Amino acid sequence: MESKKAQNGKEERVPSGYMLSLIGGILIEVPFVLILAPLFTTLFVEAFLSPFFYVPGVVVTILSYFGLLAGILVLIGSWLIKTGRSKAGGIIVIIFSLFSIVSGGGFIVGLVLGVVGGMAGIVGKQK
Repeated sequence: MESKKAQNGKEERVPSGYMLSLIGGILIEVPFVLILAPLFTTLFVEAFLSPFFYVPGVVVTILSYFGLLAGILVLIGSWLIKTGRSKAGGIIVIIFSLFSIVSGGGFIVGLVLGVVGGMAGIVGKQK
């Protein structure tokens, strides 16, 4: 954990729930980049081949945008944990970490880190 000197000379520690959920939120964002970056380059080809796929490109795009939204909300929840509203932030982190499973959940590691970080935020100290 990182620590910094407070004004009274004591060291303040960054909440562990914040760090875990921040890393989890970043990992939840990674599949969005890995799915949509190649998808934008192949939209023209996929328009012709979509009848041959089981999952059309539109569904994949919607699910990856849902993962982007879930990752952003996990990052917002981790920021709430850091600013002292750790119960609200922890609940947001847990809910949207679980919702991120539809888009890959950050290779499952992001999902697990988000849930553990959200639980740590809920049981952590309030400012």
